[in-house]
Amino acid sequence: MLRQSFVVLRGIGRRTENRLRSLGVADWKAFLASGELPHIGKARKVALDAHLKALGKCLERGDAGTLANALSASDKWRLYPDFRDRAAFLDIETTGLDLPATVTVVGITVGRDHTPLVRGINLSKSAIERALRPAKILVTFNGGSFDLPALRMAFPGLKLDQPHIDIRHLAPRAGIHGGLKKVERILGIQRARDIKMLCSNDAVYLWRIWERKQSGNALRLLIDYNRADCENLRGVADAVVAIMARKNGFHGVISNE
Repeated sequence: MLRQSFVVLRGIGRRTENRLRSLGVADWKAFLASGELPHIGKARKVALDAHLKALGKCLERGDAGTLANALSASDKWRLYPDFRDRAAFLDIETTGLDLPATVTVVGITVGRDHTPLVRGINLSKSAIERALRPAKILVTFNGGSFDLPALRMAFPGLKLDQPHIDIRHLAPRAGIHGGLKKVERILGIQRARDIKMLCSNDAVYLWRIWERKQSGNALRLLIDYNRADCENLRGVADAVVAIMARKNGFHGVISNE
């Protein structure tokens, strides 16, 4: 998708991006191969070409941070298709549904690997950073308002350097409204039977049972619930970004493997 995006260029907005497409300039290669373009002077075209070549090198070496800085906040979702296989899908559980609250479980899925981190067992600042190390981007559902602030409060100095895509705020732009579980249902994404009916309040209750009674079954259910949040988030992100891609004139940019 990034190679079809022109809003990464200084001074190019969506209107100009659409105008370029209407002229048959479909991607970065076509832009660089073009001579004069309407409303873009020669000197500016030279500067834009240089910028585009630099961004191309960033994409080749997987520099998601520089590419994210070239995008507006509302367009950072465009990073997702190019970095999907190196995305960290993160979700946390806490002792309450409002901040401040104690972080009890942190789930991080990168590729096929899922890392559950549990308070009092293996949850630490270094463990979170280690689990996130392979990731180029960070994907959450409402993480900007809850998960990431909670983690920063719990672990001062925690490195969360990856560009962040919050699907909670992107889904309504794609015409899908509601919390993660409702969005999953709308998209037809299923959960295992034993955790299908669990919600955030249940996660709080399961932690209390584990804390008071050391119930292994309660902890297992909590970890499984959190893992489903992380792994289903990938399917939700795929679907939401695919809708946004179609709305913005992109095609064939999501690979559902």
